[in-house]
Amino acid sequence: MIQSPEAMPQLLEITPQVLTQEPMSKHTTFGVGGPADFFVTVQNRDELMRLLCLIQQNNIPFFILGGGTNLVVRDGGIRGLVIKLGGEFTSIRVDNNIIHAGAGALLSKVVNIAAENGLSGLEFAAGIPGTIGGAVVGNAGTGIGCIGDRVNQVGVFLIDGSFEILSRESYN
Repeated sequence: MIQSPEAMPQLLEITPQVLTQEPMSKHTTFGVGGPADFFVTVQNRDELMRLLCLIQQNNIPFFILGGGTNLVVRDGGIRGLVIKLGGEFTSIRVDNNIIHAGAGALLSKVVNIAAENGLSGLEFAAGIPGTIGGAVVGNAGTGIGCIGDRVNQVGVFLIDGSFEILSRESYN
């Protein structure tokens, strides 16, 4: 729960679409789960950075939601703030045969775009549900490959709101 009363107006300044007591069953493929105290969808880097600073300053418990495909939420729900990545975080583009995908982009869409552009290496991921962010965090894969072997760089937001780019060598 958001502990400090002054945090709520700040939260509404960052993202006016704050849902309260949002049923997590709407956001999981299993269709189960009690309510999140607060639920927001951030649209861009600025919103996320400001939100992370607010979370840190006010000690707000939080959870970043991916596609909800590998998640079971208890009937009691989630205390604190659930953050879903929307907007620019769902973007996918190809530059010079390199795929750039936001953490909120569906892995299935990335696989399709790779195929449409004649790029190979992600065939193992066909049929794996979820988002790129979840795939990277969980090193999603099959017997013929894993996402960690295909990713060159990852941009990460730290809890203080800063942003870093990590190379494969630094996170493997």
